[in-house]
Amino acid sequence: MPSSADTVELPSTRSPVRGAFDVIVGGSGSAGVCAALAAARQGAKTAIVEWLPNIGGIAATGLPILGNTYWQKGKLLSRGIPYELLMDLKAEDAYEGDPATQSYFCHDVDKYRLLAVRKLEEAGVEILTFTSVTGVLQEQGRITHLLVQQKEGAGAYAATVVIDCTGDADIAAYAGESFLPNEIDGHTQPPSLLFFVGGIDDTRVPGWAVIQKLWDDLRADEKWINPRGGEAISPPFGFPGKPGVLGFNVTRSLNVDATRTTELVRMEHEQRCQADEFFYRFLKPHVAGYENAYYSHAAILSGIRESRRVRGDYVMTREPIDNSEEFADAVAWGCYPVDRHSGVGGTTQLEGAAAQKEQSYYSIPFRVMVPARTPNLLMSGRCVSADELAFSAIRVMGITMQMGQAVGIGAAIAARDGLDVKRIPVDEVRDVLRSVDAFVERSD
Repeated sequence: MPSSADTVELPSTRSPVRGAFDVIVGGSGSAGVCAALAAARQGAKTAIVEWLPNIGGIAATGLPILGNTYWQKGKLLSRGIPYELLMDLKAEDAYEGDPATQSYFCHDVDKYRLLAVRKLEEAGVEILTFTSVTGVLQEQGRITHLLVQQKEGAGAYAATVVIDCTGDADIAAYAGESFLPNEIDGHTQPPSLLFFVGGIDDTRVPGWAVIQKLWDDLRADEKWINPRGGEAISPPFGFPGKPGVLGFNVTRSLNVDATRTTELVRMEHEQRCQADEFFYRFLKPHVAGYENAYYSHAAILSGIRESRRVRGDYVMTREPIDNSEEFADAVAWGCYPVDRHSGVGGTTQLEGAAAQKEQSYYSIPFRVMVPARTPNLLMSGRCVSADELAFSAIRVMGITMQMGQAVGIGAAIAARDGLDVKRIPVDEVRDVLRSVDAFVERSD
């Protein structure tokens, strides 16, 4: 019989140190790729650690990049590395649309993965995929090593500065940082799983508003397991060179804590059932143009909108967004509105705020990427120090890529000069951003 004990004693082990780096980036999503590139280009010996086999995060699953996070009213906001990646994709005919005029644009997922890896290798970044971070070693609060699990077994990597781009703030959690509460309804925003459909007769498909109404009309009779209401179901999107193929972002799992394995297991199964439902029980039998369509595939993993948000000395709120504020330590800019998906229901709070005003965009300060405690830890992407509503606006890729770029530069400076992260000279970070043609201040 298996033991019924609540705990077990683990044998003490000695783990090999498999490398030492100036900067280690945990997580290879949009923020992580830009952070690693920025750090390495500033001369820091850099590694990027990823538990998945592929670089790219959610951008490598098929989710479009929001075009209106790149441009606002004629201003190119997302510049430097984010725009460089976009132009490289364009050179390979790997994205459709114009971010200056479209709210989002779609890209070739496989080419994006290849591009990200090529850029990292050219910058000298050591890529450590198939590598899960399992903890940290600390001395006087400073992280000395990331503990990892690889095919060879347990190991460690020494780091001068660490950047948490894991999305779930796993490294910050291991380091003992505290997190911001979910005060609106007690839950984080719900995750969604993308799925893809081919063989659609575009000439017969009705407008999306018609499809949304039909979904709502059928909900009561069909007893859908998907809780999203019609207005909260996003229109599908296409892909370069793949006519008749559309991606759908319409699923939603409620009451999910993405830091708990049992809930992730439930979420993945639930959302794959919802994807199956949306296609086979709704689109194919009820929507013109889908009679002969086929279900192609679902994304390799669900997109997590929100899990842990690290508490920094400064917590960004909605007011600077509504007021189009320009911070003295601004290192990224956005115009995306408050976009909070309900964690307990089928609605979405989408409020234009600054993004609807003429010539309006807001800045994101470097401070949101600095945690309260750990002197050599920075964070970017979904980990940053912002309340629920501010976070719902700045969590999207066009903005997280800018934040990653800035924090990578800051980490390289801290590693070079032996600085605690709270002493990073942000004016120098901003000067480096200007040198790579990033948008730093409103006059740019």
